[in-house]
Amino acid sequence: MSGEEPLSSSIAIQLLILPFRAPLACYPSHLLISMLDHGLGLPEAAQFDLDGLEALARGAGLYIGPKRSSLEDRRRKWKAKLEGHLAAQKQRLEVLAQDDSVYDSDLQANEARILLCQEVLQRSGQLFEALQEIEKFREGETDFERFKKELTIWMEPLRVRFLFLENADLGTEAMAIARFEQLLDKLEVLVKIIDGKSLTLPGLLADLEILIGSEEYRPSSPLANEVEILPLHSARFRHRSIKYIVDFNDGIFPTRRSNPLYSLEGIALNPGYSLIKEREQRQALYSSLCSSSQAVITYLSASREGELMMPSLWLDGWDYEKTNTLERGTAPMSATELMIQFGRGMAEGRELVVPESAQSLTAPLKLYAGSNPPGR
Repeated sequence: MSGEEPLSSSIAIQLLILPFRAPLACYPSHLLISMLDHGLGLPEAAQFDLDGLEALARGAGLYIGPKRSSLEDRRRKWKAKLEGHLAAQKQRLEVLAQDDSVYDSDLQANEARILLCQEVLQRSGQLFEALQEIEKFREGETDFERFKKELTIWMEPLRVRFLFLENADLGTEAMAIARFEQLLDKLEVLVKIIDGKSLTLPGLLADLEILIGSEEYRPSSPLANEVEILPLHSARFRHRSIKYIVDFNDGIFPTRRSNPLYSLEGIALNPGYSLIKEREQRQALYSSLCSSSQAVITYLSASREGELMMPSLWLDGWDYEKTNTLERGTAPMSATELMIQFGRGMAEGRELVVPESAQSLTAPLKLYAGSNPPGR
């Protein structure tokens, strides 16, 4: 199928709106990392290696903490974490330099990590400074001229970047930016009709997304309606209007299958390899979901051989009151789900009340748990 592509599918327009979406989401770390990676808000675009930037963010603990925060709190915490991480890397380099068994390549790798941390510390400060004006929009009402001026400030570096690209596919992004500029007059009219004199950042962005979703800027190629199949960690920084999370089953999300008879005591104090990887996978899933306007989650009910398969237990921890579906809240619990939930409750030491009709299902678990099997 061929047709016309809307402005909302343009990479340049997605990047342009990103700094205005971040305040509404209260500056989650994954959006700030994405802006750093693309050089948004910086005097000159930084050439970061995405894997190195991601490793630094994890090592410095930038993803740890509240997902929602004010700009000043996020700036202060990032600065403290990056400075602490930088000091630790310098101390590590001093120790390694005194060890004759350490290869020069290891020392050079550590020096590269120090340089990267110093650059991110500097660039993140510039990014937070650039976001100050948008933060004022979030705190109260604004006027259209101020909003338009701020859009133009963020737009100019993107125009320069995409104007001189030799790649034909990305070269059309300059067309998208030019079309977006023409759209600002329409946006002003729409804002006056819908919002009147009371202008807020959420209202302005909502009006803007209506326009860029309906405005076309280039013919789509015959293969424009293709589907990208990506692993979870690669999809986290891809901003798409809709994403499908498939195989959301226990044993895949998380990768370690839940066993209700494992002891849950002491895990938080001394997390093992599996728990650390599960935490990383959960963070990657959160980032992937936040970088899409709509997400569809699917899971298998049975394998090809007919073996029953359970959906991920992470679904039980989500707030379904904010969704449009009540299916999971009203659907009866299957026998397998009941046994898993009962076993988890026993492992956590909770008092459990089981209907008389289900006693035959839970009795073997009680018997096994009380037998104190070897190796536990």
